[in-house]
Amino acid sequence: MSSNNARRITSEDLVAYVGFRRSTGISDSTISKDLCILNQLFLWLGNRAVEEFRMFGGVFKPHAYTGRKEPISNEVIDRVIDLARRTDDWHILRGCVVVLLCTSCGLRSQEARQLYADDVSFMDGHMIVHVVHVKGEGRYGEPRSVLLMDGVEDIVQRYLDARAKKLAELGKESRSMFPPLNNSNEFYTQQGFCRMKSCVEQELGVHFQLRAGRRAFGQRLLDSGNRIEDVSVAMGHSSTKTTEGYYARNSENQVIKRILRNQTINRK
Repeated sequence: MSSNNARRITSEDLVAYVGFRRSTGISDSTISKDLCILNQLFLWLGNRAVEEFRMFGGVFKPHAYTGRKEPISNEVIDRVIDLARRTDDWHILRGCVVVLLCTSCGLRSQEARQLYADDVSFMDGHMIVHVVHVKGEGRYGEPRSVLLMDGVEDIVQRYLDARAKKLAELGKESRSMFPPLNNSNEFYTQQGFCRMKSCVEQELGVHFQLRAGRRAFGQRLLDSGNRIEDVSVAMGHSSTKTTEGYYARNSENQVIKRILRNQTINRK
């Protein structure tokens, strides 16, 4: 790039930027969202580089983000829970807990990856997960505490006990919720962490992304009658627009049921 000054960056610089981001494995949808944010800054400074790039970028233009995608189904979540309770395999149990932290707690994969074991605690008989390493940490992201849903406290506690036993057998010490057992790193890499679900997918004969589990968490909270504002806070969003646009939205059936319920109350 010819400059890192937001006033001077050109459309040719953005071609280099997109090419570099793609080379590191970043998806086009993420790059497209980044360009939207950059465009707001650039236009405020009087720089139309992003608009020019979108007009003349050709094959370099990333595909636009398509919005809210399908969550993991309730059936698959139930099968993960059942598998976790009946398995004696360490890797499968660990993989199930990785999935459940997304589906039953709404954690992003990078948040779950960087959890500490002592970030999990009990309050009034319910398990609470305190998320310290959040998206946008040190900038706009704020730590949050989330209630573990679906009554899977026993599964997470069983994993924590198995984790402690595994570390003792290897003579290792680690605060990490998912400590790498083959090296001294504090956390797994993002790719290594996401691979932990592979044994669960193989066992169940299904394929899914962890972010689809996070979408399931938001949608099921909303479907249970929780306010969109509360769902948004639980998911760590700064705005309900993000929650509704990409993760969870009131279904027509839910809206109709609420309208009918309110009409019945008003008649009384």
